Amino acid sequence: MIDVTAIVPGMTAGNFIARIFDDKGKPVGEMAPLAMKALDGPDRRWVLLETSVGTLEKSYAAMIEANTVVLHKGKSLPIAKTGRYEFVYLVGRTVKQGAFAYQENTPTAAGIIVGPFKVPWK
Repeated sequence: MIDVTAIVPGMTAGNFIARIFDDKGKPVGEMAPLAMKALDGPDRRWVLLETSVGTLEKSYAAMIEANTVVLHKGKSLPIAKTGRYEFVYLVGRTVKQGAFAYQENTPTAAGIIVGPFKVPWK
């Protein structure tokens, strides 16, 4: 869960990355979220952030049709309100440690560490 306490112009779901570290604490990769949901407010459905050629849309077709999840094309889903959000990332079993980071929309942005995440197999 990430608590967004201030809105930055242009803030999107894609700005919230998961940064992966090796066992010595060195960054070795990062990933964008696959889905997100706002925990505050009336609409608490998951929003699938589709960037491939329909993989999530095909896999979750029944849920999309039943309107229990929403499909958004791309990671650029705007975050317009402060509040608590959950994000979903696909993490392999070789990952031992990581952190959530907020990264601006610039190629040189290092990202602000929001907080660590734990993996269940460690």
